[in-house]
Amino acid sequence: ALNKGFNRYLYGILHKLGPKYDVMEDGYTLRIHSTALKALFQDVIGLHGYSEEKAAPEVFFNAPKPVIAALLRGYFSGDGAVSRGEVEVGSVSKRLIYDIQTLLLAFGIQSKISIKSNEPHLPLYHLRISGRDNLQRFRKEIGLAAPEKHKLIAARQRGAKWHVDAVPLVRALRDELEAVHTNGDTW
Repeated sequence: ALNKGFNRYLYGILHKLGPKYDVMEDGYTLRIHSTALKALFQDVIGLHGYSEEKAAPEVFFNAPKPVIAALLRGYFSGDGAVSRGEVEVGSVSKRLIYDIQTLLLAFGIQSKISIKSNEPHLPLYHLRISGRDNLQRFRKEIGLAAPEKHKLIAARQRGAKWHVDAVPLVRALRDELEAVHTNGDTW
């Protein structure tokens, strides 16, 4: 949930930029009406398609670390949660979650992905960052826009284990292994 201070900050930016916007009934969802913003997201950054088709735009995989950090901060601030000694985010897009995992590796942040059945809907892919080392790197390198959530990471970090056993795969290797597995070949 966004806090009032962050809402004021966001509304201030929107007021300066000028697009019309609506705050939805839940008090957190914001609908921005802007042809220029739509063109930027679709034509320049490459964000389009249905939820399950979402992926991180290719441009971010070769972007400078501050740009990658800003993308991740925005994504985790909007869709993420801090709970039980970890930072987590979920999506119905398998590719997006694996892309986020790959982008986190640019900062040395390891994460785990799990899949939850959501019948009759699409499965949900959850990415979790845990372990003191990873939480510390996330807090320092990425962070969250809402100050309360950012402070929660530090609090959760104190009770977290130091190490997490995970073997992250880079996108190309993951895609190749998945293609072999999908074709029925054995590894």
